[in-house]
Order: sequence, then C-alpha cells, then structure tokens
Amino acid sequence: MRLRDTVQSKWFKVEDLPGREQGSAVMTIRKVGMSTFNDGRESVDLYFHEHPKPLGCNVTNRKRLGVMFGEDTELEDLVGRRVELYADLTQDQKGVPCWGIRIRPPIATVQAASAEARERIEAARLRESAGRAMGAPQRPQAAPIDHPRPMSHRPEPIAAAAPWPGEPAGFVDEYDPGPGDDPFAAGGRR
Repeated sequence: MRLRDTVQSKWFKVEDLPGREQGSAVMTIRKVGMSTFNDGRESVDLYFHEHPKPLGCNVTNRKRLGVMFGEDTELEDLVGRRVELYADLTQDQKGVPCWGIRIRPPIATVQAASAEARERIEAARLRESAGRAMGAPQRPQAAPIDHPRPMSHRPEPIAAAAPWPGEPAGFVDEYDPGPGDDPFAAGGRR
C-alpha cells in the first residue's frame, strides 16, 4: 500500500488526475455547485462525468473559466462544457512549492476554433472574389504590408551649386569644417 492510498479526500487532487502520465485529461462538466473553503472563501465546485470527485476551483481556475467562457456566464451554463485539467507546479498559501490542478481549453477546441476562423476568412475571400466576377463595386484594397507603395515623386539629386531649400538667395557657405575642426574653438572661423 502506498502512503497516498492511506489518505482519502473527497476533492479532486493531482493524484486523481486520469492520464496524468500524458500530462492532462479532458473532462466534461456534469454539475456546478458552490462550497466554502476551510478559510471561509467561497469555491465553485465542478463535477465531471469522467470522475466521481468534484474539483474545488481556486481563484486562478475561476479566472481561467471566466476567460474561456466569458465573465458573465451563468454557472448553470457551464454544464456540458469540456475543459482540460492538467498538473502544474505552483505554491501553497505559505509559499511552499506543490502540484496543483489547472484548467485550460482542450487543445481540440483551440484547433477547432482556429480551423473555424480560417474557414470564415476563406469564405469571405470567396464571396469577395465572386462579387468582383459579377461586376459588383469593389472596395479599395489596402497596399500589402511587405510591399511599400511606389513613390510618385522621387527627389532630384542636389546639385553642388544649388542652395538648400529655405536658404536665402545668394547664400554661399565658405567654410566646411573637416573632421576634428571645431568652428567654435578659439581662433576658428564661424
């Protein structure tokens, strides 16, 4: 018998994580409840179809649920949603390193969302190209980022005798300091 087998908890722990050898497990939320931690803070409890023990969500996991499903989501609306649970090295309230369970969207969900976004972009491109083929008015297209727009006016090279723009007519700069020459040093021309 192992030491961890001698202590039973009613709460879902890292040791209960099925598939922890692979690093994570995807679970479906069966029920959502509320309870109170030993220190008086409230907890959102997630019950899963795949495991009998509930997961008491700490602040970090509640924030993650808010990001995943929206801050205004009702607790009852979490039922049927799938989440991925994984073990993460964290620290307890005293700052001692320990393993904790974290929640994230299942990778298949992230991939599906990316695929859906790519399909919507492609559908929009097809609609736009079909509209052009039908003679529909075209929206102005932005220039590609990696190809700057050609300049309509290229500056002409400055001739040696021509004054710079803004200089008075007839202005001639007689002194051109060379390297190491300080025009403001004693004895130098200004």
